[in-house]
Amino acid sequence: MENPRLRPLEVFPVQASGQSMIGLRDPAGYAEQTLFLPQPLFFIISMLDGQHSILDIQAEYMRRQGELLFRDKIEEIVAKLDENLFLDSPRFRRHLQKVSERFQASPVRPAFNAGKSYRAAPDELDQEIRGLFVGEDGPGLPDDSRVGPRLKGAILPHMDYARGKSCYAYGYKQLAESKPVDLFVILGTCHADLDGSFCLTEKDFQTPFGVLKTDKGFVRALAQKYGDDPFKEELAQRAEHSIELQTVLIQNLLGRNRKVEIVPILCGSFQQALKDNVLPVQLEEVGRFINALKQTVAETDKRILIIASGDFSHMGPRFGDGYNITATYLGLIEREDLADIKLLEGLDADGFFRSVASSKNGRKICGWPSFYVLLKVIDARRGKLLKYCQWPDPQGTVSFASIAFY
Repeated sequence: MENPRLRPLEVFPVQASGQSMIGLRDPAGYAEQTLFLPQPLFFIISMLDGQHSILDIQAEYMRRQGELLFRDKIEEIVAKLDENLFLDSPRFRRHLQKVSERFQASPVRPAFNAGKSYRAAPDELDQEIRGLFVGEDGPGLPDDSRVGPRLKGAILPHMDYARGKSCYAYGYKQLAESKPVDLFVILGTCHADLDGSFCLTEKDFQTPFGVLKTDKGFVRALAQKYGDDPFKEELAQRAEHSIELQTVLIQNLLGRNRKVEIVPILCGSFQQALKDNVLPVQLEEVGRFINALKQTVAETDKRILIIASGDFSHMGPRFGDGYNITATYLGLIEREDLADIKLLEGLDADGFFRSVASSKNGRKICGWPSFYVLLKVIDARRGKLLKYCQWPDPQGTVSFASIAFY
C-alpha cells in the first residue's frame, strides 16, 4: 500500500496514564474498536491522505524533524491501521461488502449499541432506564394516570444514557404523560459521512425489549413524494446511535401497553447551507424533503409526534479546539446554548439557523439539521425547555437539552 489513505474518522487527543495519545474512532461503526496511538505519530496519521507515498512521508519527516524515519516503522503503523479497518483499502472494502450484505439481508435493524451505550440485558436495561428518572436530579417516574396536553414534537438528547441521565427523563416523562401517540417520526443525526441530506429505512428496529415496528407505508409514501432515492445510503442506519437510543426508550416507556410505530430518518450535515450562507430550506434537496414530510404527515390519520434526536455544543480538544474547557467556558457555552434554545422555543427555524451560521457552527451543534427540520414540519404553537445539561469534561464538553413542543 504505497499511498495509504485514512477513512473518514474522528481523530482526537486524549490523556491515558499521564501520556498524551491520539484516539481514532470510526463514526460509521465499521471499525468497532477505538485505537489509541502515541502523540508523536499524529504527523504520520495526518499524511495518510492517499496523496503521499511512504517515501513522501519519510522525506517530510526528515525535513521537519531532521532525522530519518525508517520505512519499516511507517509500514508497521500502516499495517496496524489497516488491520483495524481504519484505512480505505482492499481489506476494508471486503469487510464493507460483507457488512452490507448482512444488513440488507436482515429484516430488522439490529440493536448495534446494546452493551455499549446501554445495558443489553432487558432486566438490567429496565433498571438503567428507571434510574434516569429516580436518580440524582431526576423528575420522578412518569405518572400513568396523568394525561397532559398533546405534544407535537420534542428535541431530545442522543448522549449515552449514563451521561444523558435526567435530561432524557424530563423529556420522556413529558411524552409519557401527554396524550397517546401512534407514530413517532424520529429525525436522527447522522454522525457518519452522508452524500445526500437524508436517509430512510423500512427496517424494523430490534431493541432488548423486542422489535419496534417501522411504518413502512409512511416511509414509502414519503420516499415517493421526495423523489430521490433516500434508501441508497441505508447502511448508514446500521450503527447510528441517534435513532437507536430513542427506540429503546420508546419501546420501554411508551410502547409497553399499546401499539406504537416509528419512522426512522437520518439527517445529514447540511454543510452547503453553512458554506453558502443560505437557509437550508433554500437548498433544493432539503426544501423538497421538508415539503414531502409535511405532506405525508398531513395525509396520515395517525397521531404523530416528531422527535429531533440531537445534542448541542461539542467543545474542547477532543472536538478540535485548542484549549481545555474551564468553568468560564462552561458558562459561556450555556449562555449561547440558551440563546439558541429561546429561538427554538419560539419556533424560529430560520433565526436559529442564522445564529448557528453566524459562527459557521463554531460550537459544533451536531443536532442542528434535525432541529431545523423539526421546526419546519411541526404544526405547533410554542416550545418549552424542560431540561438543559452539560457533560463538563475539560477535554470534550457536550451540552444537550430536552424541549417539548405543543
